[in-house]
Amino acid sequence: MAKRTKAPKAPKAVATFEAPVRVAPADRRGRSTVDNPVGVIWVTCINLTVANDGVPPVRRDLHVAVMGAGVAYYTARTQVQKFLKWHREGMAAEGLPRGITIVS
Repeated sequence: MAKRTKAPKAPKAVATFEAPVRVAPADRRGRSTVDNPVGVIWVTCINLTVANDGVPPVRRDLHVAVMGAGVAYYTARTQVQKFLKWHREGMAAEGLPRGITIVS
């Protein structure tokens, strides 16, 4: 007959949940209130990354910053994702949107 092993005991920790901060506005189908919102997003993201010693801030912080500048939610979401991908892949000048130049 095989020897029975004791079942492991459950940890005595208590789990808690803190709701995340909501970034998306209740009405997401808004329009941008600035001209050339893509340019505004990229310039804001690049400047915030430079101010953060070359490390892009958390995605949520980038969204809040560009939506505060008057960019629509879905435009901000798409372009912040493109910016982060561009930054991860080496920041090649040909990956920038038209009209954006980086001055050292």
